[in-house]
Amino acid sequence: MTFSGPRVEERQPRAEDPRTGRGRYEIGADPRAKRQYTTRQYHGPMFKYVGLLVRLTEIAKQRDFDDPVDCANATMRKIFRAIERKRSDKLNNWHYEKCKEQRNKEASKQHLQTEEYIRWMTYLVRLESNKLKRFDRDGAIENAKAVKPADLNPVERRALELLCGQKGKPKKNLIEIRAQRLAAVVRQEWFSPKKSVGRPLGTHSVKRLVMNEEAYDIPLSVAEVIEAALPAIDDLAGNKTSGLQALVAAVHFHAPHAPADSIARMASRIRARVRGSEIPSTG
Repeated sequence: MTFSGPRVEERQPRAEDPRTGRGRYEIGADPRAKRQYTTRQYHGPMFKYVGLLVRLTEIAKQRDFDDPVDCANATMRKIFRAIERKRSDKLNNWHYEKCKEQRNKEASKQHLQTEEYIRWMTYLVRLESNKLKRFDRDGAIENAKAVKPADLNPVERRALELLCGQKGKPKKNLIEIRAQRLAAVVRQEWFSPKKSVGRPLGTHSVKRLVMNEEAYDIPLSVAEVIEAALPAIDDLAGNKTSGLQALVAAVHFHAPHAPADSIARMASRIRARVRGSEIPSTG
């Protein structure tokens, strides 16, 4: 990776605010001046901008680029563009999942009204009702096979309606209570998903995606920020220079309290996954 640009003459290098393109600020060539500048003059978001820019500039200096500040600015713009693309992709995927969920709901409603589904639910309702009545196994199955929806008693008929998509009544009489109990038994016995073995899955950050005024607030997890920022930082750092401090500074924009060792472990896993996907398959 090579960067070309005008060489810095006898002046302090300047850098643009990567988000607004305005508000220039200086970074002194002396490390003590750099540290004094970043800690005393800027706080909050601007302090994070300067901290990331300082880390990227140090990497560029270690690699002996002609203009380290310009290299750092270009890399920082790449990082922010990659993070915004990640947000956009996440929003698009969220919209796609919403549309797919709505389409599946409509298809499920149509499926609930088919004759085959009603016949199958009739069999299950009578089967579970026979089990509650202490029928023997063979007798319960044979009796359920021969039953039709018109042959169901009031409780079984109401349970069938609940299983076919109707909502429960707010005023519950004895038939409604027994029907809801029977429908719950059928769902638990025949439709409950099997529990997966192992630790439960973590909460995905897309669940916190909410509408904020006229725009979406799209949160990114630490792993997503690392995945977006890592290629640009690795491109600047190369194979022999560590870009961990710059990566930590980039992640702290969105997760200020993320530990550096956790960021390093996640970055190693992401790199290994990328290397594994790039290996051509043989055979």
